[in-house]
Amino acid sequence: MGSLQETTWTGTAYVQGRASAKLLASNLELSFWGGVDPQTSEVIDRHHTLSGKHLQNTILAIPGGRGSCTGSGIMLELLLNGKAPEAIIFERREDILTLGVMIAEEVFQQSIPVLVLKKEDFRQLLKLDGQIIYVDDGHISTAPILSKHTDSARDPESGLILETAPALEGIKLSTLDQELFRGDYGEASRVAFRIVLRMAHLLGATRLMDITQVHVDGCVYTGPATLALAERLRDWGGKVRVPTTLNSISVDQKRWRALGVDTAFGEAADALGKAYVDMGAKPTYTCAPYQLESAPKLGEQVAWAESNAVVYANSVLGARTMKYPDFLDISIALTGRAPKGGPHIHANRLASVRVNVSGIENITDLDDSFPPLLGYYVGTLSTSRIPVLTGLESYGLSTDDLKAFGAAFATVSSAPMFHIVGVTPEATTLEAVVASEPTTFEVKPSDLVNSWDKLNSAPINQPLDLVSLGNPHFSLLEMRKLADPAAQDAGFTRPPMNKLLAAVSQSGKRPREPVLHQDAMKNPWTFPGPLVLPDDELAVEPDDDGQTFKEWLDMPSEDERNQVTTETKTIYVILPPTIPQDLEEMMKDWHKPVLPGSAQDLDKWTSSSPRVNDLIGYLRAFYHGMNVVQYQETFAWRPWNEKPKARSKTTKIGLETPGEPDVNLDDVADALLQRIPNDAFAVIMLTDYDLYEDEDDDFTVVVGASGFVLGPFGGAQKPIGGQDTITNDFTCDLPPVLTPKNDGLPDANSLFSSKEAFDTQVKRHQAIVRVPSICYDDLGDVDKDERWAPFYDLHDALAKTYPAIHKHAKLEKVNKFGLVYTIAGSDSSLKPYLLAAHQDVVPVPDPSTWTHPPFDAYFDGEWLWGRGSSDDKNSLTALMSAIETLLIKTEWSPKRTLILAFGFDEECSGPRGAAKIGELLTERYGDNGIPFILDEGGSGVQLIDDTLYVLPSVQEKGAIDIWAELRTKGGHSSIPHPHTGIGIMSEIVSALEANPYSPAIVKDSPVYNHLVCLARHSPDAHPKLNELLKKDDLDKLTTELIRLNPSAKFTVQTTQAVDIISGGQKINAMPEIVTLGVNYRVAPQDSHEKVQKQFLKSIDSVVSKYNLSVNAYEGDEKYHAFAGTVSETGYDYDGHLKLTAIRNSVVTPVSPTSGPIWDIFSGTMQHSFAFDGGKVVPVGEIMTGNTDTRHYLNLSPNIYRWTPSRQRGSENIHTVDERIRIDSHIDIVKFYYDLIRNFDAADF
Repeated sequence: MGSLQETTWTGTAYVQGRASAKLLASNLELSFWGGVDPQTSEVIDRHHTLSGKHLQNTILAIPGGRGSCTGSGIMLELLLNGKAPEAIIFERREDILTLGVMIAEEVFQQSIPVLVLKKEDFRQLLKLDGQIIYVDDGHISTAPILSKHTDSARDPESGLILETAPALEGIKLSTLDQELFRGDYGEASRVAFRIVLRMAHLLGATRLMDITQVHVDGCVYTGPATLALAERLRDWGGKVRVPTTLNSISVDQKRWRALGVDTAFGEAADALGKAYVDMGAKPTYTCAPYQLESAPKLGEQVAWAESNAVVYANSVLGARTMKYPDFLDISIALTGRAPKGGPHIHANRLASVRVNVSGIENITDLDDSFPPLLGYYVGTLSTSRIPVLTGLESYGLSTDDLKAFGAAFATVSSAPMFHIVGVTPEATTLEAVVASEPTTFEVKPSDLVNSWDKLNSAPINQPLDLVSLGNPHFSLLEMRKLADPAAQDAGFTRPPMNKLLAAVSQSGKRPREPVLHQDAMKNPWTFPGPLVLPDDELAVEPDDDGQTFKEWLDMPSEDERNQVTTETKTIYVILPPTIPQDLEEMMKDWHKPVLPGSAQDLDKWTSSSPRVNDLIGYLRAFYHGMNVVQYQETFAWRPWNEKPKARSKTTKIGLETPGEPDVNLDDVADALLQRIPNDAFAVIMLTDYDLYEDEDDDFTVVVGASGFVLGPFGGAQKPIGGQDTITNDFTCDLPPVLTPKNDGLPDANSLFSSKEAFDTQVKRHQAIVRVPSICYDDLGDVDKDERWAPFYDLHDALAKTYPAIHKHAKLEKVNKFGLVYTIAGSDSSLKPYLLAAHQDVVPVPDPSTWTHPPFDAYFDGEWLWGRGSSDDKNSLTALMSAIETLLIKTEWSPKRTLILAFGFDEECSGPRGAAKIGELLTERYGDNGIPFILDEGGSGVQLIDDTLYVLPSVQEKGAIDIWAELRTKGGHSSIPHPHTGIGIMSEIVSALEANPYSPAIVKDSPVYNHLVCLARHSPDAHPKLNELLKKDDLDKLTTELIRLNPSAKFTVQTTQAVDIISGGQKINAMPEIVTLGVNYRVAPQDSHEKVQKQFLKSIDSVVSKYNLSVNAYEGDEKYHAFAGTVSETGYDYDGHLKLTAIRNSVVTPVSPTSGPIWDIFSGTMQHSFAFDGGKVVPVGEIMTGNTDTRHYLNLSPNIYRWTPSRQRGSENIHTVDERIRIDSHIDIVKFYYDLIRNFDAADF
């Protein structure tokens, strides 16, 4: 290198081209979003060294960009405005700004060179600030460069400079990728895929990957260029291929004119949002998509833009995403493919900076400014490196704190994530998230004070001009903090409404489909909150003060209320039904709660009562003046046996049976629907009576997507004739941690943590996963159906992979393919224990949809891919590997006999495999002859604060299928009946789905005990659940649990799924036979017989309407003993319905969570999953599916179902791209190794 005047450097050109101009240089990263004015090119970040300078007509040299992903949008605007620098030189690869240049080149054929220099060369270049320099592709010089490069060398088809076409060399393209590249799906996806490929080349990625969802940031209007791009992609026919959400846009689409927004800006920003919606994106318009129900799970591969969302997704949710620049986000959405690199790969998520906060005293006393201040400071320390923080375990960071930390962090750091030991999901320990010795910083109080002073530059003691709330968008909890004073200032109070009967929402003349109240709680913004009392499920107590402003504020959004108002609908309020004289005696004992501010009896409750007036006034206020009126009284109760009269002036609601307080639900719905005016938004019917669906179920609220569909709200008092309170003595005591010892064997870590052990386990698992041992539902006899043949290959693979087991164990083959290994213990007086797994896997409908062939057992260095890699060859391989290791690497000689039982048709309910194995073991050991059985299943693990809950299943729900066969008259389609059998069966389906089962938590159940454990070991996690536990209010407890975790309803509710319907043979012939199959998973509070009866009850109105005869469960003695005999009436039927029930499995007994067997099991789990700074709490749960243990119930009272895997250790069970992390798989091997040692040493 010569003098400065003749200096040259060679770097990497990510976008090629030539330029010459004065160098504008800085050693600080620059955020283009908020830091550069795209209309003038001025640097407007007043904290930056280039503040006030213009980028136009310069060659810009900065280490990199930082902050928002919208930087690519600003770069595009600069280029199309003619305000961009002539070239950009970075110190390291920079994705966001580079992409803006690539987009301009691909779509608009405008470009500038983008280069990266080595760090030492970049530092030398900074010294030339203000001098003219020259750029040619990857070369930089202080003198003109002679080059053969010419901008005219363009591809005539694409218009691209030839050198910038996507580099395909080294990038493996799938069939879909090749189709996208060719343009088989249209011009928009072709261009989008080229952009994805160029970014993959930039990142050094060798392959692309599927993405499950996208969050688009490019919908923010930064200028005409962003709109031009979106509309061009839309006009080219662009449609998103994966679920796609949108970031906040620049205007309120409904009110921007009223708010005085400039017309040109408002119309352009509005059009930009609409263009993305036209391409199929959801108009979520939030910069905090992690607060949506669709937020990704731990380990999920997504493509998010918006820097704070990216940081939160990676750090707090444990999802995997790069910090995708604007426009790459929509490119991925249009293709469903993304480069496999960056934080999508585990190695790139490790921290290289450690920030210790333990030196700050009284950290728990700091206010809520602490997290964002710390985030800002940590961001300045880490720059582009991923940090890990220690010393924050005692602060008790909430998700809102982590949001504030991450948002501030993202404004100054280009890193895609952070870790906090003991807080964020991947940082269970420091060692888990660092690759090598990190650079360490200590945070002092003065550092945070300096950050405060830097960020708070407004004059002290001066009035504020503006306060901005919710950036990122507020969570509901943050909203609630402001709710009370806001309500008080508005003079808004809630009337004392204690109980409502909500009715229907109507769209035209078709009522919406009903949805359970608990389901609707998942989307609380879609229904009018003040009409319900969700927190106490409408329980009426004398001291009930009604719902407060803050309790309903989080339900409907402002936009929803405004939308409702503009629809000019009417809300009708109906007085309670009258009581005929002949029903007064029967109904007099029904519960009548005291109603504050109104009469205590319906005889005195008139239209002038304060209750009705309060309600009407309240609804008018809430809905901003919507028309709310009292509806004429046209409802009355009628006796159970009184037929409804056609065209009667009074609609009567029938009671179901004589002398019992039951209500006919269909009649309630029909009554409310018959007289709803067309302009009704909702109808509310009031009542003071407790209504019950049957003698042990409260009548639950049913709500719909835009108002109310059906529904009396029943009181949460105990039913008439009630039940005694059940005491529960469960306290969730933890037995001691059980570390294997005194057997002279090496510990699990020493055996399974080496690279040799890792590689061995990969090979073992591959050998088993490669065998396509599929269980098809229609498999024939094991001796006749050739599709059983792969199981011979599987047995050969097991014998070759585990020679020591096959040498020392006794192997019995049961019904040809069932495997029972018995490893005899030295003490025959000790009862054996059994460990189970299954050999079979579910079918693969379309192998071409997999990233790697489903039976190749491909290993990518982290994940092993293949059908059955998780379910359940994971357990099979881990069990065999643990025992093989015991036999070949230790002096293990078991004292207690160990049995391994491997069924071969678990995925087909196990009649040939586990059922036959169960018979063999019963004959050998007798009922209750095996004190401990462990099979697959459970709910994995759940980390709450510093407590890891390990969740084996101690009970399984029951299963029953009900088949309905409907025979009706056939005939030629040219002279059809008004309703064919398919039409009638469709109404039966609608009737069934309109009557779902009610969820209920039962005392002494696994779910109840789980909540007891949460209250004891994580008392601050869910205080409301704890309060309801103390009050012993199971109804409210159920509602609150499902509100917090909607999927929990499947553990406390009988589920109903219509899975099969068939009928019709020819298009011109009406079907004579139509068949329906409905699958039920039965909750503990229900039974097979109850499900069968409910099925009949639900379809009764359809049966009557079409004059059908019913043959229900013929020969089913259990059912008829339960339901009693029902005499048929009439004889001239128009159709015949036959019901058949197939009882697959009963609700299993609950296995104990105390006693010597549980203590060994629990103690081992605590040992194997122990982590620094926390505790492990094993908790029994209920399993919604079924396992092979259904065939072993008589063998043991201690049956547990649990696959000992950490969070997100496996993916996509039973679907495309099933895979398992080998690290997680080896943890399972270690657990089985320790479990076997502990059970062998135990005395019981």
